[in-house]
Amino acid sequence: MNTELIHNKTYAHRLPPTLLEQARGYANYHEDGVFSDKEITGIGNIAGRTLLNTIITSLERIAFNGDPLQFLLVQTTYQPFISLFHITGITDEHPELRGIPNYSSALVIELRRGSAPDDRDFLRVKFRNGTT
Repeated sequence: MNTELIHNKTYAHRLPPTLLEQARGYANYHEDGVFSDKEITGIGNIAGRTLLNTIITSLERIAFNGDPLQFLLVQTTYQPFISLFHITGITDEHPELRGIPNYSSALVIELRRGSAPDDRDFLRVKFRNGTT
């Protein structure tokens, strides 16, 4: 339905008024349940754990001054987003992030070094849900 809405302007006019909202609600509920788990080692968190491994390995390389890696881009589907948000506890503070992110969503994780004399590294995380 979502793809049809994007590519067919008259599609929404042929549907009952609340059908799209209900369909999104059911889809979000279903996908949130499938791609999350109460335990970090649970099967629902496989997508997030797989992505988290790539993120942590890359951040370790970026933090090491002798490694040429300075930027990493990972393009993925929505399932790792859902799982990663649950693993990190983001959905506890922002329940609106439960469910399917919009198309063109982006998650940016930036490794920053503090200014002297405190030169510890820290992370800045930004999520943009869609293009708007």
